[in-house]
Amino acid sequence: MSDLKEKLKRQTEILGLCLQPDHALSQADLQVLFKRDRPTITRDLSSLRSIGVDIHSTKHCVSVENKLTLKVLNEIILQYVGLNYSEFSYDKATTSLVKRQKEKALSNIVMLQRAIDSGTLAIIDYEKEPGKVETGKTIAPWILFQGDNEWRVLAENDGIQKQYILSKVRKITPTRKKFQKPPQEQLREVFSSAWNAWLGGEKKYQIRIAFSPEAMRRYGHRQFVETQEFRKKPDGSAVLEATVNSLFEVAGWIVSHSQWVEALEPAELRGTVRQLAEQALHTHREERTA
Repeated sequence: MSDLKEKLKRQTEILGLCLQPDHALSQADLQVLFKRDRPTITRDLSSLRSIGVDIHSTKHCVSVENKLTLKVLNEIILQYVGLNYSEFSYDKATTSLVKRQKEKALSNIVMLQRAIDSGTLAIIDYEKEPGKVETGKTIAPWILFQGDNEWRVLAENDGIQKQYILSKVRKITPTRKKFQKPPQEQLREVFSSAWNAWLGGEKKYQIRIAFSPEAMRRYGHRQFVETQEFRKKPDGSAVLEATVNSLFEVAGWIVSHSQWVEALEPAELRGTVRQLAEQALHTHREERTA
């Protein structure tokens, strides 16, 4: 591990240890734990303060005076996980992209990220369907993300918010033409109502799903969508209420878990579940002979 990675990892671990309740550590304790001298630990604390962590050392302990913001916590955890699992990890989205595109996978990600950082338009050739390549599509790339085990780019094309799967991007041509990047809060809003990978569309749906006690044991800990809230009942069952931007993805999940969950509202969601279930039954109605 490089010196920089080791330093970032140590600083995050110092913070994590000092956040433990009823487990006070002094600066001397940290020196022993991390096998570093006092000036190094002092610099680590200073670095943490520089990113918004109100951490200070007294005679008896090192403590965090004020609660961390959710933004800072997210950034620190993502960085720490990345440091620990970068040397060995199995990321289906990345593995799949590299297998299909080889060196072009890295080239495309770099060019798109540079366009995102600089706020410049990019021109892509995109294979929407096998053998059907749409050339010269001008996009304003907003953010790279993973969904359904695929790397994707959320972008604007002809005034419409869309997402493109990177493994289907055949060519990227950078431009110098600027676009107005959306604020972070707008991007957060886009993701907050996504059940899975679907991020488009302004329409929102209020949904209610009944979870049996068995479903709660299996999935009650899971964050399906940021807007969700479980209304728990005495028998161990619950009703999940949430705002989502696509009923189709929710319906697909319900069908695959229908022995434990039931769509309650809206009626359109129940109808979509029935339609998907009937299609599945029709497909699997008879035994295959070959």
